[in-house]
Amino acid sequence: MRLMKRKTPQFLSGLLLLVCSYSFGVGSECVAQEALKPGEIKVAYDAQSDTTKVLLNPMIVASRKHQELRLGAFSSSKGKTIVKPKDIALVFVSLSVSAGEGYENARKLTVTADARKFPFGGMQRSVQTINGVAAESLLTVVPYGTFLEIVYAKKVSLKIGLTEVELTPDHIKTLRAAASYMAP
Repeated sequence: MRLMKRKTPQFLSGLLLLVCSYSFGVGSECVAQEALKPGEIKVAYDAQSDTTKVLLNPMIVASRKHQELRLGAFSSSKGKTIVKPKDIALVFVSLSVSAGEGYENARKLTVTADARKFPFGGMQRSVQTINGVAAESLLTVVPYGTFLEIVYAKKVSLKIGLTEVELTPDHIKTLRAAASYMAP
């Protein structure tokens, strides 16, 4: 995966803007994030929309030759005070040097948390290619309570199409940290 790691830093700000300018209606909800590192959490108030936004910048959850999968999360609430959100947006970003069609026909997400399965179904998808790197972004919205069940599990695995990933304790710890910022 050395090729991706070399390309990612120059590509990351454009990629994150892609995730935020998604055609999913999340675009106006994203936080400016040019300086965020993978897995970093940002809380920001946007006076123009009168919303407070919490963003877990997509962290690397899988990396192999010429491909990388990242997972991020996002929530927002009206006003300057964070309130318990109804839903959380999960954003997956696949970076690859291929054509970016890895999840075109296989976008169903299933999360297994301590042996409990959460079949979330198909995710919304967007693809963009920058400097020969395809950024395939997938988004789904999950209820906040379900998000908490997942992040407080001891063992969490994800299946997107044919891709299966078991989250490390550090991934789970980062998701828990993000959850702690998303509600009072």
